[in-house]
Amino acid sequence: MLACQVAIAAVNAGKRVLYASLEMPRDEVLERLACTHGRVNYVALTLNQLSEAGLGRYNLSVVELV
Repeated sequence: MLACQVAIAAVNAGKRVLYASLEMPRDEVLERLACTHGRVNYVALTLNQLSEAGLGRYNLSVVELV
C-alpha cells in the first residue's frame, strides 16, 4: 500500500510514474492504484459491493490515472 500512496502522491504533484510489479497483473495494479487514489475499498470493489458514490470515485480515478 505504501508504494501505491507514494506513486499517487507523485502523480498528484505532476510527475510521471512507472509502477511495476512482479506479483500482480497490470489490471490489478491499476485497480489498486485507482482505489488508493479514489479512497475506495479494494475488497468492496472485488466483491462488487461498492456504493454508487464509491463506484463514481473509482471510475473518476481510473480516468485521471490513465
